[in-house]
Amino acid sequence: MKILEGKIVVITGAGTGIGKETALLFADEGARTILVGRRLSLIESVADEIKLNDGIAEAISVDLEDGDAIDEFGKNVLEKYGSIDILVNNAGHSSKVRSLRYVDQKEWDSVFKVNIEAVYRLTQSFIHSMIEHGKGTVDESVGKLGYGLMGLAGGVGAIVGLTKVNDCRAFNARVLELRRGGASSVASYEWLDELFPLPDLGVTGLDPVFGVPIN
Repeated sequence: MKILEGKIVVITGAGTGIGKETALLFADEGARTILVGRRLSLIESVADEIKLNDGIAEAISVDLEDGDAIDEFGKNVLEKYGSIDILVNNAGHSSKVRSLRYVDQKEWDSVFKVNIEAVYRLTQSFIHSMIEHGKGTVDESVGKLGYGLMGLAGGVGAIVGLTKVNDCRAFNARVLELRRGGASSVASYEWLDELFPLPDLGVTGLDPVFGVPIN
């Protein structure tokens, strides 16, 4: 039996890069994957790839800057499945500006809507059902690269704080901060590859205890 057989997993930012590789890996280990992204064509392509390999996947387009859309997505998933086993908050948005002096309000707000508010809303949507079922894992994916970029750096700091103060472990619902190394991603701005020529570390396995992807 595969280690994630029968598990239901929601993955944001699943159309490209680390999110896509995570989805493929989880599906290969038997999980039913719910792929979330803004660009429907990309997540549908990943879902098709999973299905070609006899996996189970569905693609759902959600604008993670739209709080009402996020809440509606969570409600619909719970109505259909009752609960989920793993939430991977992988989606992220970065400011192109590295100095606080030049980040405008619109860009700052956009970064925090995707990187913080979306994580909060999605986690809150599913954590109660996880507690009720006595199991569940929430993965807050944090990239080291984020510390060097204004806006994204603030988002990374907030996610680190969020995982440290969660009060769900007593209910066997874990909120994990997954710190990954630098990785190039199709979803990232192309200029990042020029500024930071880092190798694509990808995902090579699953943590045997928590069932989350590891580099």
